[in-house]
Amino acid sequence: MISRSWFICVHVSRFFFSCFCIDHEITAV
Repeated sequence: MISRSWFICVHVSRFFFSCFCIDHEITAV
């Protein structure tokens, strides 16, 4: 089981930006 976390920042407007974290879980057999 491999846990990978991705941090992505998206720029919304010119003075405002939104940041959110995405967790992807990959199960390897």
